[in-house]
Amino acid sequence: MNRVRNLRKEKGLTQRKLSMDIHVSQQYISKVENGESSMTEEVILRLSKYFHVSIAYLLGVTEDRFSELVEENRDPDLREWLEFYYRLNKENQDTITYLSKHLLEKQSTEE
Repeated sequence: MNRVRNLRKEKGLTQRKLSMDIHVSQQYISKVENGESSMTEEVILRLSKYFHVSIAYLLGVTEDRFSELVEENRDPDLREWLEFYYRLNKENQDTITYLSKHLLEKQSTEE
């Protein structure tokens, strides 16, 4: 199983788009996905931030995507929500963000 490939496909990204977004070559992404090249520390950090997953998850050490992201908050609902949110593509994430802001504004005027 290749986590980079899975995360990229989950987001509906091409290797080229991902490579442009994290500032590496498309060939590098291809080699990482095919096990022909190891990721550098810098690329691991970029991918972790880009996909909003823990480094341990990215490296295949754990199945828990968010352990480093929600370490302080043990709320299972938050973890579930994060799982859903980060599986959405960028357009749908933007929609969720927009709706959340709208609901907060509406809520504050009702209080």
